[in-house]
Amino acid sequence: MIGSRTTTETRFDRIRKAADKSVFRNIRHAAFSIRKYIRQSIKRQRNSSAVGDPVATRGKRSNVKNSIFVAADKETALIGPRHSFVGKSMELHEFGKARGGQRFKERPTSGPALTANTDRFANSFAGSIGE
Repeated sequence: MIGSRTTTETRFDRIRKAADKSVFRNIRHAAFSIRKYIRQSIKRQRNSSAVGDPVATRGKRSNVKNSIFVAADKETALIGPRHSFVGKSMELHEFGKARGGQRFKERPTSGPALTANTDRFANSFAGSIGE
């Protein structure tokens, strides 16, 4: 007669730690993917971009492109232009607002980047605990 004996031990603390670590990694990955998409959509050109297209940058240093910043913690990510680089100009262009009596046409940049990457994020969280 052959016998065997098995015991199992569930370590919920390790499972929770692995889940938290992978979610943080995936949130950062998603945030930097959006940043990359935004930066690629901003083109350097002499004239303004067409209404409805992402903003264009004109300077040699590409301040608009370089202003796109990511800050991520364990649960959230903030992606967008730094105020110290471009002031309120990106907000005016993104949402089509008025300032100083001048109306800026809407040239969304961040919104389309988030929409374009939404499906990809859902896939990046699948199997994040080693399934």
